[in-house]
Amino acid sequence: GLLLGDPGVVTRSVDTCLPMPPEVAEKLMAGEEVLGMRNIIDGERSYCVRCFVWREHRPPTTWLGNAVGTQAM
Repeated sequence: GLLLGDPGVVTRSVDTCLPMPPEVAEKLMAGEEVLGMRNIIDGERSYCVRCFVWREHRPPTTWLGNAVGTQAM
């Protein structure tokens, strides 16, 4: 599909990368790959196992950039 909005780029930092979820850390310390793992959901955020960063959940937006359920002004 075509992405028309901000992809939500997350800059790596201590705050966005740590703490690493135990299941990810265990695989890496064992020398295993994380390719088959799904992202880790923790309340209002998820840990991207491909990028190794925490992402805050955001409400879905329309192509106009408005949150779904709000009207453009």
